[in-house]
Amino acid sequence: MSLQNIWCRIVALTIYSDLHATRFVIALTELSCAALLLLVGNALEFPSYSIMRDIMSDKAWAFLFLVMGTTQFSILSIGNYHTKFAVWFAGINQSIWWFIVISMLVSHAHPPLAFAAYFSIATVSTLVWVRSGHNTDRRAKPR
Repeated sequence: MSLQNIWCRIVALTIYSDLHATRFVIALTELSCAALLLLVGNALEFPSYSIMRDIMSDKAWAFLFLVMGTTQFSILSIGNYHTKFAVWFAGINQSIWWFIVISMLVSHAHPPLAFAAYFSIATVSTLVWVRSGHNTDRRAKPR
């Protein structure tokens, strides 16, 4: 397999990929984070979460994740990922996930093992934002 074929496959996987499954996984992650923050209590007490803890409480973060997950599911149920609201929400969503990732990196503690998952969700949410802003559906009507 040539380097050009590999590059074309990577572009096909990221740009022309299905947004249904990606948004679904992000929504599940956000709702899981909300549930864990509500059920565990003091989940942000670890040093790697110090910046997040300084900004908002566990319950406030749980509420934010609950709103984000619910909004993801509402966008999924509507099925149009290219509306202005869907693009706007995807941009805000990826910004929040990147804030979480960067706050863990700049805290004075080692990132938790779950950092890889946070980094992956931030990356995927950025791809959703890029994909939401550009309708790459080949069946789309020309403008």
